[in-house]
Amino acid sequence: MSEGEDRRHPRNLQGLLRFCTENTEAEDSTRPTDASLIDPERREWLEQALESMTVSVVEEMEKCLQILRNGINDEKADDDVFAEQKVALEKLLNFVDSIDHAIDFHKLGGFSVLQSLLREPDTEVKALTAELVAELVQNNPYCQKVAIEHHLVVTLLNVLDHDPDELVKVKALYAISCLCRQCSEAQQVMEKTDGFSVLLRALQSPAEKLKIKTCFLLSNLCSQEPAFRELLFKMGFVEQLAAILQTEHNRSHEHLMSALLALVSEHEQAQEECHRPELGLKNLLENRLKLLEGKEEFQEELYYCQQLLNLCFNQSLEQPLER
Repeated sequence: MSEGEDRRHPRNLQGLLRFCTENTEAEDSTRPTDASLIDPERREWLEQALESMTVSVVEEMEKCLQILRNGINDEKADDDVFAEQKVALEKLLNFVDSIDHAIDFHKLGGFSVLQSLLREPDTEVKALTAELVAELVQNNPYCQKVAIEHHLVVTLLNVLDHDPDELVKVKALYAISCLCRQCSEAQQVMEKTDGFSVLLRALQSPAEKLKIKTCFLLSNLCSQEPAFRELLFKMGFVEQLAAILQTEHNRSHEHLMSALLALVSEHEQAQEECHRPELGLKNLLENRLKLLEGKEEFQEELYYCQQLLNLCFNQSLEQPLER
């Protein structure tokens, strides 16, 4: 949500006070902007106003959920029904970026509609639903747990693996990343349901954005749970990453190198795997250094390239690159 939109939707006393002061005439702009400094009577009024706004948000969320339920239950759903669902989903996306409202969404029974929405025939409805899941669970342990209980990890992996639309796949992967972030339960579900094979197939996709988001998730998982390095190594991820790096250079290669570095860090067998002559990884890294040297926009990739040479081939520059 943009800063302008946030000002239109204050969600706490400080935000409401800021909203009031920013919309006051210039001659009144000397009023305090710290909620702790206002007089008790005005504070009480603002708290009541905020409470009424919160009730309004909950009511609006309930209306949106009813529209979604009606659409799911409509066996003759057409473009008009899907259009109403999209509007409802977009409204919910604006509400649930607040953790409190994300929890309200659950209390209103909202999680019960997500499975069905992810199976709707309309591409945009599925993409918006996956994005909604991401917003609900992002940095929200309460909703992460609820999502796991509703088997959304498995459903999203299925969408990522089988949906024909690239945008839907990208949004599903985004939701999976948010679910797995600092959540060991979701990570365990990923492992038990062969979710890493799904990520391997996503990595092999021709879609650049899908590659980038897959690499981002793999890097995070290796950092959060070092044991995943062993699993990825055994599944052949070193070979796969090295092979994809041999393709024509594009912006996904920075993220591919980042994922490879995360995988081989503190894993000797993975480092040894990089020495396999058929992978051609040493030559690739050396040539990549020459290709990108002096190009400011590729500093991150140059850093990862140098780190891989240092770690796997004990090779360093006289003047190491700075990140």
